Amino acid sequence: MNPSATQLLMEVWTLGSCVELMSLTVFPVQPDEGLKRRVKEHWEKDPCAIRYADCADRDIVHAFADVDQRLYEQDNMRAEFAAFAKARDKKVLEVGLGVGSDLLSWARAGADVCGVDLTEASVNLIRRRLMAEGLSAQVMVGDAENLPFPDSHFDIFYSWGVLHHTPDTEKAMRQAWRVLKPGGTLKLMLYHYPSVFAYLIWMLYGPLKGKFVNPRKIVFDHLESPGTKAFTEDEVQEMLARTLVHGTPQTVKIQPYLASADLLTFELSDKYRGRKWQIIRQIYPRKLVKLLVGDKFGFFMTVEAVKPQFQ
Repeated sequence: MNPSATQLLMEVWTLGSCVELMSLTVFPVQPDEGLKRRVKEHWEKDPCAIRYADCADRDIVHAFADVDQRLYEQDNMRAEFAAFAKARDKKVLEVGLGVGSDLLSWARAGADVCGVDLTEASVNLIRRRLMAEGLSAQVMVGDAENLPFPDSHFDIFYSWGVLHHTPDTEKAMRQAWRVLKPGGTLKLMLYHYPSVFAYLIWMLYGPLKGKFVNPRKIVFDHLESPGTKAFTEDEVQEMLARTLVHGTPQTVKIQPYLASADLLTFELSDKYRGRKWQIIRQIYPRKLVKLLVGDKFGFFMTVEAVKPQFQ
């Protein structure tokens, strides 16, 4: 173990924690429809994981099969958490679709799957992918905060890395719980704080630029679409207690994971392809991060809850 590296990580952690205590507000209190419009504009231009696709002289099936494989390899907890094979003949709703890696996996596994995305870009791409593979699924443009489905309609509600982007995450959770059948399962991945990647973003856009503000405010302003949030495990438990499980927290499983973001092994989007990011990727101490940190301070946090049979 490298003592100097360990000391540096601890100093960054302590500084970030002190700065957080100075801030009274981490996220805006009121939902912001203007923010939602900006979120939509961001993902219309850059659907999640589209940067992995190399469609030059390749058909859509093979081009995106490579994308799917890479996504599942770089974050191997994803497919295991989804448990696609166990969803055969079940009604599944996925909210936030990216390039459709998970939705097509549900469809291939024999699930009766429906997908909702805020953007036409994702919906149009996924319809092309489904047609090319001869798969069937209902895919539509929609809003996680206002789902167009009746109560108690789905066996599984699934959303991987999406609800932290919508302005009113708690409202989206209420909608998820509403459309789940009694006995149905909620499966989410939300960004986690404190985490290695959150502090890395904070260092680059905060102290290194002379800005000593809350680390989560930096994430909110600079990570992916505007308004991105990262939650503590306690905050997720509190949201679930208020909006979902109504006094049955024993049905909830929350697990952080050290992810490709924490290890900088993911493909950088255009937003992060400057020379600074290239240098950081080259010198980044991945082995040390794995050794010292582990899953406890990972950026991905899975959340699973079962809706009681009687509420």
